[in-house]
Amino acid sequence: MGKRSKDNPAKPSETRKYHRASGPAGLDEPDAKELFSVIGFALSLWSGIEDAVSLIYGGLVEGGMPLLRGHAAINSAEARLEVLVASAAWIFRDDDAKYQNVLAFERKIIKAAGFRNRFAHGRVFKVDYRELDCEKTASTFVLTSSPLSSRHNKAWLHPKMEFDVDEARVIVKHFQAIAAAIDFELHRSHLEGTASLFNNDFLPDLPALNLEKYA
Repeated sequence: MGKRSKDNPAKPSETRKYHRASGPAGLDEPDAKELFSVIGFALSLWSGIEDAVSLIYGGLVEGGMPLLRGHAAINSAEARLEVLVASAAWIFRDDDAKYQNVLAFERKIIKAAGFRNRFAHGRVFKVDYRELDCEKTASTFVLTSSPLSSRHNKAWLHPKMEFDVDEARVIVKHFQAIAAAIDFELHRSHLEGTASLFNNDFLPDLPALNLEKYA
C-alpha cells in the first residue's frame, strides 16, 4: 500500500488500535489446530506451484530434465520467474501478445507469493478483540507477522494485518486455483505442442479482498 498523502492522513484507529495477545499458540490447543492445518496445506500447495513454474519454463524453452533441475535449483522463486520472463522476451520477440501473457503470469505468481511468505514467516497467536471497537468480539487464533519483522512490525497484532482461519482458507482456495490452471496449461501444451504455451492469460485473478488489510 502506498504512503498516505497529507490530504489523506492515517486515522488514529488505523494506527493505534492494537489488541491483547495471550501468547503464541501451541499444537495442544484444539481451536488453533485448524489454522495450523490450513497453513501447512497452503505451504505444501505452494511447493507444488513452484515446481509447476519450472515445468512451464521447461516447456517454454523445450528443455529436458537437466534444464528443469537447474531452474528449480535457483534459490529465489522471484529469480526463477525472472529467468522465465527473460527467456520469453527472446522467444516471443515477434509476438507481443504472448509476451504480455507471460508478464501477467509473473505478476500474479509474485502477488500470490506474498501470501505464501506471510504464511511461511508468520506466527499464530491467541488474541482478544473484546477491548476494541471492531467487528470481531471474541478471542480467537490468528496468523500475524513476527513482532520482530522489519517490514510489518508496526502492524503486529493489528486487526488489519492478520489472517483468521476463514481468511486463510480464501488464500488456500486461490493457491488451488493457480495450481489447477498451471496443470491445465501444461496438459494442453502436451496435447497441442509447447508453441501453444501462453496463448492466453490463464492464471486466475486474486479474489476480492480488503487489500488494505492484506498489504
